[in-house]
Amino acid sequence: MVVALFLAAVVPGGCSSEAMLPLEPLSDGGEETGAPFPDVQDAAQDSATPPDRDPGDASPPLDTMAETGPGADTALPPDTSTPPDTAVPPDTAVRPDSTVPRDTTASDTVTTRADTSVRDTAPPPPPPPPPPPPPDPCSVGRDCVDCALRTPCGWCTNTNRCYSGTETAPTSGACSGARWVWHTEMCAGLPPPPPPPPPPPPPPPPPPPPPDPCATSTTCATCAARASCGWCLTTNRCSTGTSSGSTTASCSGVNWAWTSSQCASPPPPPPPPPPPPPPPPPPPPPPDDPVSYSGSFPSRTGEFSASLTVLGERRSVLLRVPATRPTNPALVLAFHGTNGDGSVIMSESGARTLADRNGVIVIAPSSRYLSRGDFDHPAGGETFWETAPNLDLNRNQDLVLVRAILVEARRVYNIDPTRVYAIGHSNGGFFALFVAELLRERVAAFATSSGGLVRCATTQSCHFSGRSSTCAGLRAEGGMCNCTGPELPAPVPSGSPTLAGYLAHGTNDPLVTVEYTCTLEERLRAQGHEALVRLRPGDGHVVPSTFATDAWSFLSTHRR
Repeated sequence: MVVALFLAAVVPGGCSSEAMLPLEPLSDGGEETGAPFPDVQDAAQDSATPPDRDPGDASPPLDTMAETGPGADTALPPDTSTPPDTAVPPDTAVRPDSTVPRDTTASDTVTTRADTSVRDTAPPPPPPPPPPPPPDPCSVGRDCVDCALRTPCGWCTNTNRCYSGTETAPTSGACSGARWVWHTEMCAGLPPPPPPPPPPPPPPPPPPPPPDPCATSTTCATCAARASCGWCLTTNRCSTGTSSGSTTASCSGVNWAWTSSQCASPPPPPPPPPPPPPPPPPPPPPPDDPVSYSGSFPSRTGEFSASLTVLGERRSVLLRVPATRPTNPALVLAFHGTNGDGSVIMSESGARTLADRNGVIVIAPSSRYLSRGDFDHPAGGETFWETAPNLDLNRNQDLVLVRAILVEARRVYNIDPTRVYAIGHSNGGFFALFVAELLRERVAAFATSSGGLVRCATTQSCHFSGRSSTCAGLRAEGGMCNCTGPELPAPVPSGSPTLAGYLAHGTNDPLVTVEYTCTLEERLRAQGHEALVRLRPGDGHVVPSTFATDAWSFLSTHRR
């Protein structure tokens, strides 16, 4: 009761609620002093709690009660300070904002709010570093002009580098005035960029291996007398080694002399195998043809015309003789088509290129005007080559002309008689086959363009065309004429000497059907001869400008 009255007397006195200490019930003599009044104690505790105190703060309240006598029933007023010589009980906690006597040690008993906040709060992480600046897009400029053409780039003449910038200066680096180039016109007269540094010199070559000290011995005896030296009986040289062989050369066994007693000559090596027998000599060239003719070819180079007279008729011949040619050059006979002459086949087939590139002599004769017809010209009255039915080597004037050309070319130009070839286009292709068949002892191979073997009554009797690039593919398309008459311009012979033909044709030829080339291929193979077919899908009745050079790749591999 005394406590309650004392509190009532203190609070109105104007003391701050923060200075008031909560009261606790006396711990001794519960019945002697009486139990505290609950209502009064709760009110005192509520009024004594500072407004800024955390209710959850674990620090106990300061004990404001002091024992003054045996009864210990007298409470200290809140504003009564503890005298300097008064000891604070060990169990009394001092609030952080209370005045602690100077002789009182508070570090062991006082827990401050500042200590709690320092221990519970982690320091903030450092800020991330700033991102690196983007590369200057103008730095790829190779020189002043290349730089000034880029936007927005300029060239700095004192650094010889390209920077981003404006008309007056770069935005990166220091460069302005006469050193800053913004237009390509300003690049004129600038000094060239410094040359790149010279490449480093190549590393020096490794030193050569030291000489073999045993190599100074020149005889087997002196070599074998030296330490670590032996004599190789097969090379007659001294080298470093052991008793079993040389360590610096390939020599061992009976060929290695390690002691003087071993210096005797080794057994002779086995004789080498006998050389292969020499190839048989080429067959002698055929004897000169006893053909009768007059006229001659001039002994000169270049392209020029000449004439030979056979069977009483003068014939015109065009020759191309390259200045650079072997001692025994090959000869190519080139035959033109209907109503042409030697200059046409020479120009259209690439024969000039063949002659100059390969050192080949090309001779292109001209055919005659014939009033009578044949399988290729039923009405006659045109200029063409004479073939079937006149197969007589002595009466067919075109065959006699070819024989005379071979003899005269060998006499003047020393042609190789084993390398004579015949090529032709259209009617000339038929005649090239005709010459190769009837003079096959003299002609090594032939080539036809838009020719072939005709088994119909005339060349105009069949108009087959197709799209495939092979004869087998054309036959599979269907529609071939499949004529079974006599073989024209002459039957394909069998036996030796064999024929070799390069056969070219367009598959859409309206004048001479491609079927005739496929018929010739089939008959050549059936008779044991060789054929190489080159079809041009969709092409017509034309001679390719590379016909002669393409055919030469095949012809040049054959000899008679």
